[in-house]
Amino acid sequence: MSAPGRHPHFVQHMARHLACILLVLFLAPSFAMGHGDNQFAQQLSWQEQIPWLSLTLGGSKLNSEITVEVELGPASSMGARQPWPALEEVSACATPPEGASLFSTTLSVTGMLRNHRYTEGLWLDQFGRPEKRIRYNQESDDLWLKEYCWENTGMRRSKLSPAKPNEHLLLPTGWTLKSDSWYPFPEKAAQCVAMSDPALLIAIASDLAQQQQESLSLCVFGRQHLFRLDIARETTQLLAPLMVSYTITQSSQALGQQEQRQAQVEPLVYRINAQDLHATKRRENFSLMGLVDEIRLYIDPATYLPIRLSGKAGMIGKVELNLRKVHLK
Repeated sequence: MSAPGRHPHFVQHMARHLACILLVLFLAPSFAMGHGDNQFAQQLSWQEQIPWLSLTLGGSKLNSEITVEVELGPASSMGARQPWPALEEVSACATPPEGASLFSTTLSVTGMLRNHRYTEGLWLDQFGRPEKRIRYNQESDDLWLKEYCWENTGMRRSKLSPAKPNEHLLLPTGWTLKSDSWYPFPEKAAQCVAMSDPALLIAIASDLAQQQQESLSLCVFGRQHLFRLDIARETTQLLAPLMVSYTITQSSQALGQQEQRQAQVEPLVYRINAQDLHATKRRENFSLMGLVDEIRLYIDPATYLPIRLSGKAGMIGKVELNLRKVHLK
């Protein structure tokens, strides 16, 4: 039984499914679409176009604080930071190619919902195509590591977790309970003109806003299923202006020097509708940062930065995560 004041459903929903956030701003709508010899794959070197080094979003729910910190950089340098050395040691995927990038995401939940920490890494090749992703859940009573490897006809997943009580104190390199799964792409994958990772969604919405495009359809792989997503801009005439307040740091500025953007803006709003492409009775709910319904992305029209992500998280109801910090190049 949960301790008084805790809400385990929210922790499980926000932590286990809160994966892959805020990847690459300024990706062209013809973003990297697959892996290997996928007929839809395109070579697009977008890394040099990315204007930021890191982002922080946050929000509150049920007297708990939710913070998401993301960072993008060369895998050769970022991969040396904790916890990646220990996670790379147990990796079953092929070694990412030279020049690969690593997108690191850390979720922290503190407060009445209990303290929780979740880390995810997404490795991309030099053209921005995902090579593998590692999800590391660090909740003491539900420790696990899941690694996904992109292949031409499906996704290969390895799961690692403690097999004995004394293994809970060890890093994943000391866990001995392992299982492997193979998730082939369904026949409807042939309908996908683009295939990628959920982590790219906010990047794509940002670029749609910059390019003044109204909509886009693409496919992404969730936990076990492939989804077709329709991203469409909503009319803002019926939406109230949004007050934004976030801190901006630029690499060219002196150490510690920051500026604050506070403004009332009429955001560009994109809604995501998801369709499970697997013809099975067991449906999977598409999830973006723990949100599974009425998912919307709000873009600042002056900077094209994602300023809010909102949606419903099951019984918890509506959740809003707002941009708080951005570190620009």
